[in-house]
Amino acid sequence: MDQIFHYVPIFGGMQDETLEFIAAHSKEERFASGHVILKEGETGHNMYVIAEGTVRIVKNHGSGKEVELAQLNDRDFFGEMCILDTAPRSATVMATTEVRTYSISPHAFNELYQQKPDQYCLLLWNMSRDLSRRLRHIDEVFAGRH
Repeated sequence: MDQIFHYVPIFGGMQDETLEFIAAHSKEERFASGHVILKEGETGHNMYVIAEGTVRIVKNHGSGKEVELAQLNDRDFFGEMCILDTAPRSATVMATTEVRTYSISPHAFNELYQQKPDQYCLLLWNMSRDLSRRLRHIDEVFAGRH
């Protein structure tokens, strides 16, 4: 397994041992260009880290009102909201190139919480900062359209 977790911002500041734990509890997955990885409204449980490739994050996929929220590339991540809450997926994620990801289950995050609560808190802190950054970006895009 490659060392992708060392280069993903939400894992910044975490101990090497913790990153190895996360890597050991992740599953490599590959998706062809055009494949819908996650679908808005579905129940989701895994978070994904992009090792290679590009994905589009969209609302209202396939409707006449589709809105692109973001494009994500290597070292980005998606699906993290299911780690923080149990609501259905908030957007659709579609591969725009061939994509290689590592998926991480909530069970792995629960084990991290049980074994290393300080590292778990750091991860949640990093996720919160990134979610805030993404929300600010969406606010700017939305304000620019209206």
